[in-house]
Amino acid sequence: MVQIGCFFYALIILLSPFLVATHQSIDDVIPCVLNTDCPRDMCPIHLFPKCINLLCRCSYWEDN
Repeated sequence: MVQIGCFFYALIILLSPFLVATHQSIDDVIPCVLNTDCPRDMCPIHLFPKCINLLCRCSYWEDN
């Protein structure tokens, strides 16, 4: 019985980092083709919205 408890405890410890690392809200995914497709208010003030791999992401550099 103790072995079953230890197994589940180890399973939780080993799987929890993967669940945290892969957690992404559907609202965070905005498809785009051009940088202008990304909403300007999606990033903090010091970052710029940019279309990277057909998804809107925040970047330190703004394309002119």
